[in-house]
Amino acid sequence: LIADIKKLKGGDPCQDDTSIGPKSSAATVEKSVNETVKAGTKLLVGGKQRGAFMEPTILDDAPFDTDARKEEVFGPVILLYSYK
Repeated sequence: LIADIKKLKGGDPCQDDTSIGPKSSAATVEKSVNETVKAGTKLLVGGKQRGAFMEPTILDDAPFDTDARKEEVFGPVILLYSYK
């Protein structure tokens, strides 16, 4: 784990070799959104990383067992649910 941490590189979030900071955060959010959509969630808006930023994203009816439902997504993502 320590060896992996030492490999992380901070810096300009627009550079591909930057591994921590906003760009890596956007990649993490995009991965979570993609996994949630694969599990059956409807993607209503957004869902893509644009450089160092994540598009505002709206997801509808995420299954209970998805990470986006179980844990906070630290990005511009809203989960919507229907009810009766």
